[in-house]
Amino acid sequence: MFAEYIASLFEPNALYAPWDDFWYGGKTAGGNTMSGPVAGPDTAMHVAAFFNGVRILAETVAQPPLILYERTSEDTKEKAQNNPLFTLLHDQPNQFQSSYEYRLLLTTNMLLGGNAYSEIVSGSRGPIGELRPLMTGYMTPKKLASGRLGYMYRDEKGNETVYTQDEIFHVRAFPLSADGVTGQSLLTFARETLGLALATQNYGTRLYNTDAKQRGNYAIPGSLTKEQIDTIKDQIRQSDGLMVLTNGATWVQTGMTAQDAEFLLNRKFEIVEICRWLNVQPHLLKDLDRSTNNNIEHQGLEFLQFTMMPYFINWEQSILRDLIVQKSRFFAEFLVDGLVRADIATRYSAYGTGINTGFMSRNQVRIKENWNSEPGLDQFLVDQNKALVDKKGNIIPVNKPDTPQPAVSPNNAAHYHQLLLSSCRRVMHAEAKELERAWKKDKNVQKLADWAEKFYAKHAEFAAEVMQIDEKKARKFAEDRRDQFLLSVKDNSFYDHVHQTEKYGSDQLIAFLGNGTNHG
Repeated sequence: MFAEYIASLFEPNALYAPWDDFWYGGKTAGGNTMSGPVAGPDTAMHVAAFFNGVRILAETVAQPPLILYERTSEDTKEKAQNNPLFTLLHDQPNQFQSSYEYRLLLTTNMLLGGNAYSEIVSGSRGPIGELRPLMTGYMTPKKLASGRLGYMYRDEKGNETVYTQDEIFHVRAFPLSADGVTGQSLLTFARETLGLALATQNYGTRLYNTDAKQRGNYAIPGSLTKEQIDTIKDQIRQSDGLMVLTNGATWVQTGMTAQDAEFLLNRKFEIVEICRWLNVQPHLLKDLDRSTNNNIEHQGLEFLQFTMMPYFINWEQSILRDLIVQKSRFFAEFLVDGLVRADIATRYSAYGTGINTGFMSRNQVRIKENWNSEPGLDQFLVDQNKALVDKKGNIIPVNKPDTPQPAVSPNNAAHYHQLLLSSCRRVMHAEAKELERAWKKDKNVQKLADWAEKFYAKHAEFAAEVMQIDEKKARKFAEDRRDQFLLSVKDNSFYDHVHQTEKYGSDQLIAFLGNGTNHG
């Protein structure tokens, strides 16, 4: 009953076979043109420039990795590889398609039909187990009284299926319809350009099919008998275009030549027009008349920024709308760095600037070049005869000075004590901040214990670096702090522990440096 009720909300449509002209005519996209040929999804793809343009747009959407991220804090994110949706978007959305094939198909459907649809199928891993693409021409979306959408799908056999908005992943093309429910196909607007391209292409085929013969008639003075006319016709058919004219016969041309019609010029103009409709640069469709080695790279950046970014954003926000429940926690994003890779000399120069100014580590560069990271290359450098930069931005010389440090005298003892206290406060403040972040993320005791094991191992290195103390001593201090943290979790005194860390932690650290214990 529910399915019948939903179905009643949709306008009835007649059933048409997949091969019927209905699907390639005015309803789905394209239609008849003033130049003659029908510019529909099937016929338009026979125009080489249009086919190549659609292919480039679809393949560019399908090419970069599509990653599901989880926000770990206000400014940081990490790959959400434990979320089942990560595998669907990045690797395989269904049993028969890779992520590349899936995005290639849906983007092509969106360009030719204005919309791309997929059925959201639940599975063993959750409510989204598969994304199965549906034929655009068989789907009819409708805005319901509630403001939500319903979808009626009639397959090639006439079977009807009704979907709610929660069961369909829908990517719309630009421009949108007046009510915003559906996108509109490019073919609807570009059909005259494509019709002219098809007509010109057909004309060229006919021209060369007749060996580019000129059309016309032979004019012979006087009257001829039927036998004479038949004889001349036979001579014309057998002459292969070469005739010896007698009795004052002349050739009268009746049709335009390819040159008169500027056939080749029209063909080149079609490429430029199709580029305008698809919003791609002519050099991408192999028209290099106005392209040089100096501006190709710049045009590539323009293609990414002004042509492809709207497609990427459309996909990302459609995924957020239709596939992600916890929208403030998860989001999808295309990795487009590979699309803007410069030549090796330019890349290495940029990497050198990033390393020398301290905003890129050497391992980050290695990862961008698809190399494995190496131990010891995660620290940041600045161009001060190459010094290390710690997590707080402090500069640490790589080579310690050989000259002995001045002894502490009564005059400067207070100064060194202040430096020591400041370093201790920095270490303890960092610990308190990370404890609060971990507590907000997950209050599970076992997970907190696992987190503490990893965090305090790193915190020991941080303390040794800031305090310039022995690493063994720093590890002992960190292990003791870890045990105190876990005890506070078990007896529900976590907030008291964090408060004491902020207020009295520096005193504990100074005491530890003096006698090897955190308790005064």
